[in-house]
Amino acid sequence: MTQGKNAVSAGKMAEDMVRHSLERAGFVDLAGVLPKRDYKDARMGWFANSLKAGIARSKDFGNKFFLEQVTIRESIYGNPVKIDFVCHSDRLHNGLVIECKTQSVAGSVDEKYPYTHLTLEKIATVNDCKAAFFLGGGGARQCVYDYLSKQRSNSFAFFNEQAELLKYLKLPNNDRLMSNEPV
Repeated sequence: MTQGKNAVSAGKMAEDMVRHSLERAGFVDLAGVLPKRDYKDARMGWFANSLKAGIARSKDFGNKFFLEQVTIRESIYGNPVKIDFVCHSDRLHNGLVIECKTQSVAGSVDEKYPYTHLTLEKIATVNDCKAAFFLGGGGARQCVYDYLSKQRSNSFAFFNEQAELLKYLKLPNNDRLMSNEPV
């Protein structure tokens, strides 16, 4: 397998872990309910309204939903960016965006993580929502984990273990983990 195929495969594993965590926390994937054309180029406010409409369409889902690979027009450069997960529940105020990355060995890809962090912060600010960054694989340099851990705030959470993410998703008030305090 080529290096590129390995990276894609590892990325899909990280997304699978997050999807599994969302489902274990009671979130339902709306991909089968909303046609992709309805959310492929979205803004968070639209997303929250669409999810509330989804609640009205089917009471079977409860109030926790997510969609994958949603394009949002708020990268730090002003370009559209595809977000791995966009989530909504009543306690998440205006929603939660989750971006997944994985790295199995140290390398220059570490330099891309501040871009991801800053883009997530911008999305959270523009949409008055929360953002989370899940970094799997265990291969990033320690300085990356240190940097991202220090960025935790009321709007940004960082996780490098599935158990941390699941705990966060299940907390009645998830603001407790959106701080610089160790998990």
